[in-house]
Amino acid sequence: MTTLHLGSLLRRTHRNAKLAALDFGHTMSYASELSQCLEYVSFRSSIPQRKVAVDADPAKEWKIYDSGPKSVKAPLVCLPPVSGTADIFFKQVLALNAKGIRVIAAEHPAYWSVKEWCDGFRKLMDHLGLQKVHLFGTSLGGFLAQKFAEHTATCPRVASLILCNTFMDTSIFNYNSAALFWMFPALLLKKMIMGSFTTSKVDVGIADSIDFMVERLDSLSQQDLASRLTMNCVNCYVEPQKMKDIPVTIIDVFDEYALSGPVREELYKCYPSARLAHLKSGGNFPYLSRSDQVNVYLQIHLRGFQGTVLSPYDASAEDPHWKVINSPESDEIPNAENAEDVRETVTSHRFRVVCYCFQVTVQYFLTTSFTTMNIQLEGGSSASQVSAPPGLKELKICGWSLHTNESHILKSKCAQEVECSDNNQCSFCLYNRQLDLPHIPDMVFPDNILSVKQESSGFGLAFTALDALQRVDCGKRNVIIACAEEWKASRSDQPHIEHEAKAFDWTFTTDYKGTLLGGLKAETSDLQIDLEKLKRREQILFYSDVTLFEDELHDNGTAISSVKIRVMPTGFYILLRFFLRVDNVLVRINDTRLYHEFGTAYVIREYSGRESKVEDLRVPTALLTDPNEIYPFLPVKFSSSEILNLPCASDKPEVAIQPTTTIPARIS
Repeated sequence: MTTLHLGSLLRRTHRNAKLAALDFGHTMSYASELSQCLEYVSFRSSIPQRKVAVDADPAKEWKIYDSGPKSVKAPLVCLPPVSGTADIFFKQVLALNAKGIRVIAAEHPAYWSVKEWCDGFRKLMDHLGLQKVHLFGTSLGGFLAQKFAEHTATCPRVASLILCNTFMDTSIFNYNSAALFWMFPALLLKKMIMGSFTTSKVDVGIADSIDFMVERLDSLSQQDLASRLTMNCVNCYVEPQKMKDIPVTIIDVFDEYALSGPVREELYKCYPSARLAHLKSGGNFPYLSRSDQVNVYLQIHLRGFQGTVLSPYDASAEDPHWKVINSPESDEIPNAENAEDVRETVTSHRFRVVCYCFQVTVQYFLTTSFTTMNIQLEGGSSASQVSAPPGLKELKICGWSLHTNESHILKSKCAQEVECSDNNQCSFCLYNRQLDLPHIPDMVFPDNILSVKQESSGFGLAFTALDALQRVDCGKRNVIIACAEEWKASRSDQPHIEHEAKAFDWTFTTDYKGTLLGGLKAETSDLQIDLEKLKRREQILFYSDVTLFEDELHDNGTAISSVKIRVMPTGFYILLRFFLRVDNVLVRINDTRLYHEFGTAYVIREYSGRESKVEDLRVPTALLTDPNEIYPFLPVKFSSSEILNLPCASDKPEVAIQPTTTIPARIS
């Protein structure tokens, strides 16, 4: 029996003993793996628990962990399930804080109705000075998040929703005695909840998450349990039509321990425009058992609010999307030096930024999904961003049409009721037929795109996940994970191990430089991008960051391809980056940079590859996970420069812009 199997067996034995103990009328205590891990210990020692009383009864106290800059007024608030306490989100708090996101994990006191909970949460927001929040709710927490958004629809307090393993109608639980839960003893209530905790064989991550949640359940009082179960089971349902403009991401787990298919489908119908994030496994508590994947989905969701008044990010030197780096290699956009240069007037979902320093007016008309913008330069219309569906941003400037789109990940199966034909294919079938790969990355965004096109000629460029993955080498496997040799040696008595599966570059390394449109061709050139010009302070008219695909390499690292664009009054700049980290083995960055100055007839394109073995890098381990931090330490392996000739020069800017920055952003 291997150590892994023994550890899993011991955890199941503990869990089964816990259930058996309840049958005999008593509980037994033991410390779970997660409650003893360094990550949890660090969380409890560095982030204090606050108790906040907002109701007339001072005994009713919210328990919260508030981590991150208090200057952020639209944080992410995490709401637990029936069995959870605020600290179950410790992995999200620590990981997202490291990205500059303010996170509040909240545990409510005993409320006996949804309306009472909504009133209490509104008072908590008022106490903390929060006008709007992004809500991440799981199970009961997700249901309450939806009801709060509905409850405050006339005066919106919810910026967006992330729903995990949740529901929209409590009638699915079919408890006729829900109104009597207040009479039930704590022992019976705990048995009702733990009945949904699996005791069958599960992987280590799920087993550890269950053990941890059992500990949390033990800490809850009879009143806590009875009130939560009452809200969870008394007939109530969500009215999604009252909050149709709120951006929603739904995180679901497709294994036997999570919600049933009909419950998931009912939630999808309520939010037809929601982003869907699917996990193959993870059990009832994926934020613990699959925290890395859940944290990625949370970041993808929140990234769309950067640069707006509803950003949960810290707008300071610690936030990588705002800080200034004066390195010649930097692709940063400097921050405004004088806050008096910008005056903001905020009204509901619309705000106007009037920049007096150079007589330029920038108007943003934002829908709740923050995708509609109109930009006007005094002295003539220089740029306009048209109304678009959620996730889509468009801009027309100096004869160019630019647009980006961000949507949900690729489905795990065909979306059609009948088999797709060659002329009518869903995204799933298209990718599987077009790509000669044994499998594709865990997270592929088939509808994500960035495109720039010269309107007069039709020449331009596009960046898509499909084209990027078509540049993955199907016959190369030159990177071996750190533990591969040890694994192979431990199984030397099994001859079939020598048989290799179909070879391909499992790191998904791509040399993709973008897709040329309209007959645009590249020519080798010595011309290079003027970094000094890019370092000038200029107004940012448009900024977008689009993820094409991402994979965790079976928990052996990460591979991610993304493309960013920023548009200034003088031109646009694009960075397409592939970042690879194989744990304890290799770090690699392939960058494509493109720059076009309005009024010229060409686009400069530079391509470079940087790479190093981890053993050759003398840097802190934390730097290995951040491509922007590790970039300067990687030696250049190859580089090239090209120009993309246009049939005619683009229009010149209609007004002269004095150097300044009105909306700080970063592209690196």
